[in-house]
Amino acid sequence: MEKQIVIVCSNLGMLSASVLSIIPLIRPYQWQSLLIPVLPNDMLDFLDAPVPYIVGVQNKTPDLQSRLANAVIIDANKNQIKSASVPQLPQQKELLSALRPYHSRLVGESYLARKRPVYECTDAQGGSSQRFLGSS
Repeated sequence: MEKQIVIVCSNLGMLSASVLSIIPLIRPYQWQSLLIPVLPNDMLDFLDAPVPYIVGVQNKTPDLQSRLANAVIIDANKNQIKSASVPQLPQQKELLSALRPYHSRLVGESYLARKRPVYECTDAQGGSSQRFLGSS
């Protein structure tokens, strides 16, 4: 299920943090392929490599989009994810039912709480996250 993942963000700090944050998210698995937090614009030819990778780029250009027909593109500026195909996860129904209580608790907050930056969380969100991480 390894894919080519490209994260686009104009803020270099957010870009590198976003790319690097994917590694802990796939725990207990380990990423064994290429990881480049910020790919310079003059090295975009690298995106044509036929291997799985997680790469951060600062600007989304029409040339970039044409190169990434089969990649997962995460646009952090627009809060969007685009993918040509979404793989089915093993035991997807069981995973969704296990995550549903945590999701309900996190999104059940007020509208203003949902507008808060992702790095600031409420006590309820922090508690739900800790319980989720502790249950694995």
